[in-house]
Amino acid sequence: MNTAFYIAKRYIFSKKSHSAINLISLISVFGIFVSTTAMVIVLSAFNGIEGLVEQLFSSFDPAIKITIREGKTFEDDAININQLKKIKGVESVAKVIEEITMLKHGEQWITATLKGVDTNFFRFVIYLIL
Repeated sequence: MNTAFYIAKRYIFSKKSHSAINLISLISVFGIFVSTTAMVIVLSAFNGIEGLVEQLFSSFDPAIKITIREGKTFEDDAININQLKKIKGVESVAKVIEEITMLKHGEQWITATLKGVDTNFFRFVIYLIL
């Protein structure tokens, strides 16, 4: 390993007629340094943004979410809500129906997730805010 560094150092700092090669080498080393630094900064920023978004929306996301394997909705009697409420550690149970929709404002179309919630959902959210 020391031999490779010795040879690299010898050719990078040589005073011979290879100054164009040395200049190109220094420019490429500088370019790799700048791009690597930029990548580390961008990835660190994304990591921080992910943590911020998770912190902001964690109060609205349930700890446990029960979904159906096939189809879009459960039958009304498929899950016994009262049994779920009796489980130790369960603070609130709310029914939510969710669908991806298209919204139009002026000439712009965007996709959005539309959620229909029951009254227990709002009680729990108000409890978290207070």
